[in-house]
Amino acid sequence: QQLYDLLLQQIAYKNLVERNKALERSRQAPAPASTIPLPFIIINTNKQNVIDCSISSDKSEYLFHFDGTFEIHDDIEVLKRMGLALGLDKGSCSPEDLERARRMVPRSLEPYVRQMAQGGAEVAPLPSEPQRGSSRHSSVASLSDGQPGSSEDEDDFSDSD
Repeated sequence: QQLYDLLLQQIAYKNLVERNKALERSRQAPAPASTIPLPFIIINTNKQNVIDCSISSDKSEYLFHFDGTFEIHDDIEVLKRMGLALGLDKGSCSPEDLERARRMVPRSLEPYVRQMAQGGAEVAPLPSEPQRGSSRHSSVASLSDGQPGSSEDEDDFSDSD
């Protein structure tokens, strides 16, 4: 599952870069106020909910308290919704998009991309590849490692993940 996620992430990021370069070639660069730097998270909640946000002094950790339900979406989820994963996340990749995706990964990983295009929700590991457990999520959004975490359990804030 980790390999599947990393391949989708690489393909989506590379597609974003290609798309942005093409847009910049066809017109001038966007205004700084109209861009969103990576990584980012989007938090959705009802507009009546109260949100308390605490930020660490170095601005690398954010603690959110909500008085109602909420959703957290990370950058890769947004890029997938924009179609930048070329349908690999849904197992519905066109032959043209499959070719584009294959060019975005090292040759040794191309078989995994083909498997993903055929609807493989999980990428089967190579025999020599060690299996790893899944990582746990915390309620801290950390920007220092580029991987925002998310959970509704705010007791994890004191963890030193």
